[in-house]
Amino acid sequence: MLMTGSVGDGSEFDWEDQKTFISRDGGLTWRFVHNSSGLYATGDLGNIIVYIPYDPNEDGDFQSEFYYSLDQGRTWKEYELTNAISSVDPHKLINPTPDGSGSNFILSGVFATTDSETNSITSLKGVEYIIDFSAAFDSRTCEEEDFEDWDLADGKCVNGAKYKYRRRKQDAQCLVKKAFKDLSLDETPCNSCGESDYECSFEFVRDANGLCIPDYNLIAFSNICDKSKDKSVLVEPLQLIKGDKCKTPMKIEPVDIPCDEIPEKGSSDREIVTTENKFDFEIKFYQYFDTVADESLVMLNSIGDAYISHDGGQTIKRFDTNGEKIVEVVFNPYFNSSAYLFGSKGNIFSTHDRGHSFMIAKLPEARQLGMPLDFSAKAQDTFIYYGGKNCESILSPECHAVAYLTKDGGETFTEMLDNAIHCEFAGTLFEYPSNEEMVMCQVKKKSSETRSLVSSIDFFQGDNKIIFENIIGYLSTGGYIIVAVPHEDNELRAYVTIDGTEFAEAKFPYGQDVSKQEAFTILGSEKGSIFLHLATNLESGHDFGNLLKSNSNGTSLVTLEHAVNRNTFGYVDFEKVQGLEGIIITNIVSNSEKVGENKEDEQLKTKITFNDGSDWNFLKPPKKDSEGKKFPCDSVSLDKCSLHLHGYTERKDIRDTYSSGSALGMMFGVGNVGDKLLPYEECSTFLTTDGGETWTEVKKGPHQWEYGDHGGVLVLVPENAETDSISYSTDFGKTWKDYKFCGDKVLVKDIITVPRDSALRFLLFGEAKNMGSGSFRTYTIDFRNIFERQCEFDITGKKRADFKYSPLGSRTGCLFGHQTEFLRKTDEKCFIGNIPLSEFSRNVKNCSCTRQDFECDYNFYKASDGACKLVKGLSSANGADICKKEPDLIEYYDSSGYRKIPLSTCKGGLKLDAHLAPHPCPGKEKAFREKYSINTGAYALVFVTILLVIFFAAWFVYDRGIRRNGGFSSFEEIRLGDDGLIENNRTDRVVNIIVRLGLCISLITKSAFQRTKAGVARFSSKLRARFGNRKGPTYSSLLQGQFSDESDGLHEDANDLSSFTSQDSNFEIEQEDTYRPEQEHTSQIDQPATSNIPDALPARSAIHKPDSTAVRNEDE
Repeated sequence: MLMTGSVGDGSEFDWEDQKTFISRDGGLTWRFVHNSSGLYATGDLGNIIVYIPYDPNEDGDFQSEFYYSLDQGRTWKEYELTNAISSVDPHKLINPTPDGSGSNFILSGVFATTDSETNSITSLKGVEYIIDFSAAFDSRTCEEEDFEDWDLADGKCVNGAKYKYRRRKQDAQCLVKKAFKDLSLDETPCNSCGESDYECSFEFVRDANGLCIPDYNLIAFSNICDKSKDKSVLVEPLQLIKGDKCKTPMKIEPVDIPCDEIPEKGSSDREIVTTENKFDFEIKFYQYFDTVADESLVMLNSIGDAYISHDGGQTIKRFDTNGEKIVEVVFNPYFNSSAYLFGSKGNIFSTHDRGHSFMIAKLPEARQLGMPLDFSAKAQDTFIYYGGKNCESILSPECHAVAYLTKDGGETFTEMLDNAIHCEFAGTLFEYPSNEEMVMCQVKKKSSETRSLVSSIDFFQGDNKIIFENIIGYLSTGGYIIVAVPHEDNELRAYVTIDGTEFAEAKFPYGQDVSKQEAFTILGSEKGSIFLHLATNLESGHDFGNLLKSNSNGTSLVTLEHAVNRNTFGYVDFEKVQGLEGIIITNIVSNSEKVGENKEDEQLKTKITFNDGSDWNFLKPPKKDSEGKKFPCDSVSLDKCSLHLHGYTERKDIRDTYSSGSALGMMFGVGNVGDKLLPYEECSTFLTTDGGETWTEVKKGPHQWEYGDHGGVLVLVPENAETDSISYSTDFGKTWKDYKFCGDKVLVKDIITVPRDSALRFLLFGEAKNMGSGSFRTYTIDFRNIFERQCEFDITGKKRADFKYSPLGSRTGCLFGHQTEFLRKTDEKCFIGNIPLSEFSRNVKNCSCTRQDFECDYNFYKASDGACKLVKGLSSANGADICKKEPDLIEYYDSSGYRKIPLSTCKGGLKLDAHLAPHPCPGKEKAFREKYSINTGAYALVFVTILLVIFFAAWFVYDRGIRRNGGFSSFEEIRLGDDGLIENNRTDRVVNIIVRLGLCISLITKSAFQRTKAGVARFSSKLRARFGNRKGPTYSSLLQGQFSDESDGLHEDANDLSSFTSQDSNFEIEQEDTYRPEQEHTSQIDQPATSNIPDALPARSAIHKPDSTAVRNEDE
């Protein structure tokens, strides 16, 4: 076997120091292979070994090569690939024969063309190599003398027996050329049993010296004292390992267990129950069924043995396949109780009850290609399997992939489509499919370099429609199917459909940092939007790009954030917080400009958004660390001092997310407080319980984490370090306790629980170094006994107050148009159990729309003042495009620069996305004019009718109220309070009231107008007197006094109409008179002495002159 590793004490780990080693005696001794890490595969039952480094330039030249050995790893030869000026980045190296017996290999990777001057990548293209060793040793097949007997473990007893089997001699010049068969071991049972044949009994655990000592917690769990009437019981500390074949047992002295020392349930941490299971081979695959019925999971070890557990790993049973090895396990993503196990002999083992029972069926007579199954989202027994047809040799021209369809869970298969390598039941994925029976497939013919996308509504029995002639690939997410289509100049284009029939090109936003659309990653979708990462820098090890978000139909994307970190494989530091709307965490390359110029290494910073990407902020750091000390940086600016977390691109298992869908608001992360993200080993572990608003450092150093009981139990275990303890919290991270789960320190590789994070049992996978047989261990840690009771659940909140609704953190206001409260546990002494707590949230109120409910539209960006502004030199989205998608429309609108966030449910309030004036769709101008034109005939009729009504009413009032009372002239003699008007009936009285009111209003209006007019004239006169170009005396005091005297008449009896009119007439003359002296005076000083005063006013001029002199004398 080949392994990648390093020589040392195991205390440090560095990927750059990893080397490749080989062992041909089951791991007892190792030989150095290569001074790097890479991909490797074996063939001809291990007699052919192929190795290719991850870094094609690790040997200092630009020519890619692979290494191979034909003598079981003793010597190696180099083979240079045909690309002499470029490099091939390997992605996959496989032996297409699942059992490893073939002599052919497939190497796939990326062919990179570089610029000789700048050494930068100019283009990328996928490439595959077929490596054929069938002609090695002149095609000689091994004979009997070319084999030898090999003793397992140097002839020592293993599980009570000695084993040996036949294998090819290391220096034999031949190939076996036989299909793999299960190992036929020559077994010889050992006479006497030794300590290695025993393990601790269930009630015992090993101490630091390797002795089995009583574990009173396990004793309480086993109930052995309940079965005995005595005060103590005798129990043997050792038991023979199950399956051990030694003949003569050891003599074992029992241990006296005092029953009165067994603790009561709920009394201490000793009520935590730990169950250990040992394995001779490493568990490579493990997955829970996502159900609440039990804690069932499937495990698969490195040699193809499958195990089933229904209690979270406490009891584990090996799955009996009658000697057939399991090569792959596939879970149905739509039906959580179903899984399929593929055997090496062409059998498929299927279960629909979480592994309690299995059905066996035969796969089609085709070579297994290792491609994943594709399932129908609506029919549990319907799926597609891919096999190789006419593949006696993988190099055969007739060998090709075939998609086989089953509708009965694998009992029978029918050929559906030749050359199909990936299909989806598209009709079951869309919310409104054009046809629910639609199947979509990616087809690649062996004779063609291109791949096409086809669809059918009858499983390709007669209907076969070509959608795209040439594609890179496609995928489905959240009701969308996105297709990557090659474009000229090594670019890509994305096309989106929401019904399987109509495809529209996704319009990427333009920007200075986006020169080409060469690579993008679909990050998923949620409630009407697709999140996508568009690469802007593809230099290996310095990859980053822009985070984009689409509109509801996926066709128009806007930029949310720039320079978001990605890795060479396209994974992005992007994570949506589970269970909460609109919270996303990303890592950005803060020095992207210098990284793009190859001047600096990447400096990552973590950002968070609480409104689905419209606004981003750095993570607010805690004030003190887990030891109560202040952090080194304390700047007020988050740009200089914030919390940074390691993200998605660095995870060993992509299932290990920050958050949990059931532990609402809780997130763990490994990071540091500072101005940038530090290396992983220099970081600590942080926790938030309010959705990322505030954070707390809970442990120094990196830790793995897991959530249990909806966040009621939190568990941490050190990462990349041997340990015998875990840390746990039952009060949402406020306090932490340590629990020792084993006697010997082990390296915990993972900690898991059920997908819903609702269980109280946790499963740890560990490896005990230097322990020989059984060094791979699992530990099931059960917290069920530490709680006094199960919480009482009452949605109304009227019973016991174990739960209450509360907002998340300090965000008590509106978010996405509504104010939400979540149901959370209040009593730490009870456990929640399988209650679907995350489903119980309530909207306290709906809110009016604010700025936070809108994001910038296509080609608009958010300026520093928060406004969405059009990118300079670009135009907004062409609103007329919607007319092509919806032919029945007759109008369209231009963009306002804003669009409503799809998650928002706000009503009323701010309408930033309000449409502007409509425009007619091309070809719909006539219908547009008819919709908005005025019906002149109808409007003219209404207008004439209104005029006639007004005219008739006015004539009636005039006839009954003015004409028969003597006309307008008679009103000059009638006082308003007199009874001189004719009133013979009620109609006359009403008409006379209208007349009187009309007369009063007209007189008052006229009077007000005259007074205003006089005031304006008086004010302008003063201005000319003060600021005019003159040097004479001013008449301000005189004019004011004169005006006051002459305005006294306004207080006379208002009922005397003739007097009122006379006063008004005089007011006009006085106003004119007060203006004239200034004109006259100005004439005397600045102009020839001419008078413009009317002849009717000689006395006024005479009166003013003496006063003028007096005022001048006073000034002097």
